[in-house]
Amino acid sequence: MHPPTETLVDGPVTSPSPRSERRHSWVRSSLVLGVFSVVSGCGGTDSTSTVGAVRDTLPDGTPIVRYDALGTAETVVELAPDLTLGAVDGEGPQVFGDVRGIEAGPDGEIFVLDAQALEVRVFGPTGEFRRTLSRHGEGPGELGATNGMVLAADTLFVYDHRKWAILGLAVDDGRELVRYPTPVRSYGFMWQGVRDYEGRHWKEASHSEAEPVYPPQEGLNEADSRTYMKVYDPSTEASDSVLLGTRTGRWWAQAFDNGFSSQQIPFSSTTLSVVDPAGGFWRASTEAYRIARLDASGDTTLIIEAAVPPRPVTPADREAVVEAAAARGAEAARVASDILDFAGSEHPVVASIFVAADRLWVMRDMPEGERTRVDAFDRDGGYRGSIRLPAGASEYLAPRVRGRHMYVLTQDDLDIAYVLRLPLPEGLSEAPTAGSEGP
Repeated sequence: MHPPTETLVDGPVTSPSPRSERRHSWVRSSLVLGVFSVVSGCGGTDSTSTVGAVRDTLPDGTPIVRYDALGTAETVVELAPDLTLGAVDGEGPQVFGDVRGIEAGPDGEIFVLDAQALEVRVFGPTGEFRRTLSRHGEGPGELGATNGMVLAADTLFVYDHRKWAILGLAVDDGRELVRYPTPVRSYGFMWQGVRDYEGRHWKEASHSEAEPVYPPQEGLNEADSRTYMKVYDPSTEASDSVLLGTRTGRWWAQAFDNGFSSQQIPFSSTTLSVVDPAGGFWRASTEAYRIARLDASGDTTLIIEAAVPPRPVTPADREAVVEAAAARGAEAARVASDILDFAGSEHPVVASIFVAADRLWVMRDMPEGERTRVDAFDRDGGYRGSIRLPAGASEYLAPRVRGRHMYVLTQDDLDIAYVLRLPLPEGLSEAPTAGSEGP
């Protein structure tokens, strides 16, 4: 599954439940990135080989790195936690209701944002609870509604979509140091905002020329839109945007007495875009293992390809969709069967991408029950290695890499949330960037 997208709004909203956000999320859809098409042996290309990769130059001058394979089963490292935060029941600070953010400081302190309790809790490097950095309220440094945060130096930036602001909190006592307007007024299951090394705040947005229709027509809906990255620079109070491309969204709408729901089309590809805090962007179409690096203007400067074939959608996969819907009732099962008429015939290859520790990380779409595999690349396309995350790793909250550890959110079969600290193998831990504040 792919994380729900965020919903653009024009006025104040209350924090909706995860279930309602999933029901009303818009579907990211596929974008065919034509620049990925390469004809083997085409005249005008320059090709050099390195260990494990073939580096070519396309006729238009764009570098491309192709991999026949990315490691072997023996070289993929299965990560195991050296610290776990979380409790099944009780009233202590390790009982999490709805974790929407994880961060870690250079001294090993771990910050956990619980959106249900509207608190940021701080734990020591051995797991002991230290303090509540922020809690619900309308005063300075207090939270109205939140679903994400990012740490930069000694300031924790928390997105508050009730106040339409990014709050900069001192990591030692939670004092509100700064407050910025959000680049995009939106809310969703997880805030996907980024702070770059120049201190600017970025957020993805989309725009369609089509007039919105409410309620939408029942059944299959399609719409074209343009994808932008919007940025706010606190030093100048200026906002700007970068056009990254276009896409066609497909979703299924169903009307109810009190509104409507929109559902993703199963097994569909989508387009992923992320900000690189060091500058530029990464963009991928999930139907194949192809990722493009873009410069600050949105122009392609590098392509990474790997020979990872998609998995075919089996009858059992389709039956599982209907069975999951049947748990909500016979009508839900009937709708699921109708939606499957428009489903893809292959699973996406890429589940998500994120940037951490000055590297691109590619999370693969995995069969049910298998641990998620994540591949790591340098900015020049060099393959660094692969890892597997523990079972139950979140599909929606991207892992954080801080120092020698990766921090991930997991849930067990009872939907109990845990925060895991995972030691990384040598070569994949964070390498500080001179003069940077961190993402």
